[in-house]
Amino acid sequence: MATRVLILTTFDLDEHVYHALRAGAAGFLLKDAGRERIVAAVESTAAGETPMSASVLASLIEDFVSRPPSSVTRPRVEDPLSVR
Repeated sequence: MATRVLILTTFDLDEHVYHALRAGAAGFLLKDAGRERIVAAVESTAAGETPMSASVLASLIEDFVSRPPSSVTRPRVEDPLSVR
């Protein structure tokens, strides 16, 4: 069974999230999450899930959608007057 790592920190910095995930962390949680959430995150990490702090996940999504992958191209819009 592979070891899974859950990062538990007080630092909500994009740079820390990036480096932790690039290093293979399975999840990233802030210490202010509360005891129940932390315990649940440890259990879900062990079960193969990827728990993320809500603020971290929101930041990741915002960054992801702000720059689409290079394989995505803009749809070609035909000139409606030239299509018959």
